[in-house]
Amino acid sequence: MNAETWLVSVAAGRWQLAGISAAQRAGLRVLALDGDSQAPGLKIADRAIVVDIRNVDAVLAAVRETRLAIAGAVSFAAEAGIRAVGSLRDHFGLTGPGLETLERLTDKTMQRQAWQDAGLPTPDFGKLSQLAEEALTAIKPQMSVISSKPVDSAGDRGVTLVAGCGERTSP
Repeated sequence: MNAETWLVSVAAGRWQLAGISAAQRAGLRVLALDGDSQAPGLKIADRAIVVDIRNVDAVLAAVRETRLAIAGAVSFAAEAGIRAVGSLRDHFGLTGPGLETLERLTDKTMQRQAWQDAGLPTPDFGKLSQLAEEALTAIKPQMSVISSKPVDSAGDRGVTLVAGCGERTSP
């Protein structure tokens, strides 16, 4: 690889340090992006930009402005940057899944729908709701416990368990 081969690391926190370092050891120059100006990966990257990595348009604009020869885009261990990575790959014609595929991998509603459309066995997840009002109408009076999970969070972030739902008179 030559000195002009750039990898965009969308996220540059402590969990991204190993990936950024490994890319540099492999001969890549790293352009690191993070919304936190104190992110440690910004300090070790060859170039750094402070930008909200959840804002796909801002990420695309920031990377385009560099005029670097972008060879790849990744988000090491950070789901927050996945959509921006997909957009970068689509925009620059890079190898790897683009935005549509990565959205299906990270959005639980889209995942479940893709599984159902493909005829795959899918657990009954109940109602997938965009609004709290929709979720409340999906709760059946006989339910004693319900759980709620955001469609776009990793792990158990945002999971809510409500016990004792019992009977209710209005949503």
